[in-house]
Amino acid sequence: MRIKARLAFVIALLALGSLLPMSAMALSDSDKAAIKLTISAALNDSGNFDYVMPEIDDENNLDIWYVPKKTDSNASLSALGLVVGSYLGVIGSNPDISDAYFFIGTQDDEKGSFNCLRSWIPNGEMTDEELSALVLKVLGTFKDLT
Repeated sequence: MRIKARLAFVIALLALGSLLPMSAMALSDSDKAAIKLTISAALNDSGNFDYVMPEIDDENNLDIWYVPKKTDSNASLSALGLVVGSYLGVIGSNPDISDAYFFIGTQDDEKGSFNCLRSWIPNGEMTDEELSALVLKVLGTFKDLT
């Protein structure tokens, strides 16, 4: 009886392993549209942005172009925190989302960029310290595009 149980367990693991690659498929157009709408609404409703434009490419990478209303260092860091937070929110409900790229400026006039790799995000809840460390890590990826 134990051999049958072990065999069933091994077969279940193999079946699960064969399903995992399928779970990382491209998001549907309706999924992408819903994600983009959610991000746009959340960031625009925060009152901290003059411009927000999210996009999702064929590899499930999230791009967000944004222009903060204020450009002092505190407001800029706060805006970046909100953008990173929107990425974390998307991952929570759409685990197939991959890396994120954040651009200060409009799609036609980018001033700088940041990135946030999916591998930097642990599964489950993040502590305040982990969130702060993540934002600082993202901040360290800044590239001046002017």
